[in-house]
Formats: sequence, structure tokens, C-alpha cells
Amino acid sequence: VKESRAIQQTARSGLFPSIDAGFGPTREKVSPASLLEPDGVNVPSQTLWRAQATASYEVDLFGRVSDSVKAASADAEQSEALLRSVQLALQADVAQNYFNLRELDSELEVYTRTVALREQTLELVQHRFNEGDISELDVARAKSELATARSDAMTAQRLRASSEHSLAVLLGRAPAQFSMAVSPLVPVQIRIPPGLPSSLLERRPDIAAAERAMAAANARIGVAK
Repeated sequence: VKESRAIQQTARSGLFPSIDAGFGPTREKVSPASLLEPDGVNVPSQTLWRAQATASYEVDLFGRVSDSVKAASADAEQSEALLRSVQLALQADVAQNYFNLRELDSELEVYTRTVALREQTLELVQHRFNEGDISELDVARAKSELATARSDAMTAQRLRASSEHSLAVLLGRAPAQFSMAVSPLVPVQIRIPPGLPSSLLERRPDIAAAERAMAAANARIGVAK
């Protein structure tokens, strides 16, 4: 964006006169022969000071300069739109990772309750086995279900840590210095109107950038003419 703005300023400078100036000394020593003197005559050196100035101005009769300024301005606006497009994509990734993190928080809450229920079930099954009411196979099945629930909970914790690290990278933070407290998702109701105006498309940065690129190309047609 800064580069395109600088090019725009350079193009705008063509609307104004250009003035150059120079000033400096020149040290010289002529030969005796050029002064019709015999060889060996010591001719003293001399310093000549020169000053010069030039001015130029292109009259924009056919619109070349103004079209160049329009093209550079459209290029600058295109760069700004592309920057907003990148920012919008980054914001979308941040939002997606955030909700993914909260979804894993909700899953962890479910797995925690499941583990607690499996532990209670195992205690009940173990008690019934001690009383001789059920076989050892039922105890083994209850232990297997508890181990599966704990494994699922550990998998969810690992996925949450990975999602938290991804969110830290998107926010420009070091993963080791970034953490978010567990907070499961809360259901919300969002009402979206059934009809949306087509003018919303013009707010999309990528479409705005394409429109500005077309405007710059049209302006360069005038420059070529």
C-alpha cells in the first residue's frame, strides 16, 4: 500500500513544473601553448564557478498526465482493497479457530461428565460382582468403557491445545505465552433477513479490488492514446 501511494505521488508530480538547479566549482590549469607562451612558463591554476538552472513543464493537452494520475490512484485503491481482503481472511480464520476452540470446550465438558458416569458405573458393577450378582466379564466391559471415555477426553484435550496454538499464531502471539480459559459454547439465536441487497457485493474487498483494477486499465487506455 505504501509503495502504491508513493507511485501515485510520483504520477501527480507530472502535473507541476519540474525545476533543476546546479552550482559548483571547476579547478583547471591551461597549457602555456594555448596562451602562446613558451614551454616551461608556469601558468597559475584558476577556479571557475558555474551555476545552471533548467525548468520544464508538460502541458497536459491530451490528458496523458491526468490519466496517469487516475491510473495510479486506482492502483493505490486496489492495493488498499487487497489489504482489507487479507485482513478479512485473517479475521475469518481467527473467528473459525475461536469457535473451534469453544466447540472442543463443549466436547470436553461432555467427556468429563461421561468419565464421571463411567467411574460410577464401574463402582456399581464392581459392587455387584463382589456380591456375586454378575460375572467378571461385566466388570471388564465397564473398565473398557471407562478407559475409552478417558481416551476420548485426552484426545479432545490434545485437539484443544493444538487449536489454541493455532489461534495464538493468528494473533501474533507466542503459543507458550497464550492461553484461553475453558468456556463452552452457549446457544444463541441469530435472525438473518431472507433477502439481502446486491449492493453488499460491492463491500467485498476482492470485488472492490477487481473494480479498481479495471478502472486503472481504462485510465491507461487514455495514456496510450
